[in-house]
Amino acid sequence: MLGWSAMAESGSGAVGCFCPDAVLYALREAFGADLECDGVDQLVGHAERSVRSAAELDIRPDSPVVRCAARNERVHGPRYGFRLRVGPGASVAGRIDRWAVCVVCDTEAEFPEPARGRFIRFLQSLRLGEVRVVL
Repeated sequence: MLGWSAMAESGSGAVGCFCPDAVLYALREAFGADLECDGVDQLVGHAERSVRSAAELDIRPDSPVVRCAARNERVHGPRYGFRLRVGPGASVAGRIDRWAVCVVCDTEAEFPEPARGRFIRFLQSLRLGEVRVVL
């Protein structure tokens, strides 16, 4: 697996992360018709589905797997999947969430130039906003 991504670091006291809606907007601006994204949050309802599945399997609602699902929805969401057209009849899949913007492929050939370079330049253009403290 190969991946091209921008990630917001969450350790060392960092408090900043991506705004998935703002990144999706910027991705639409940068790629136009080459971007396919339905804008549906892939994590919405993840915790509720886990609670229902756990109940069907007689797993306690406070089990680690159920708590983890709730945490993932809260910490990573919203999460959007997208596809970028990379050539005639070819595209790559990616995702956007609070902590990462990425495309993952099995081989480098699946994400050919110039599309790969264009995506990398987009990732390099991402910046977290400035934090200003007002006293």
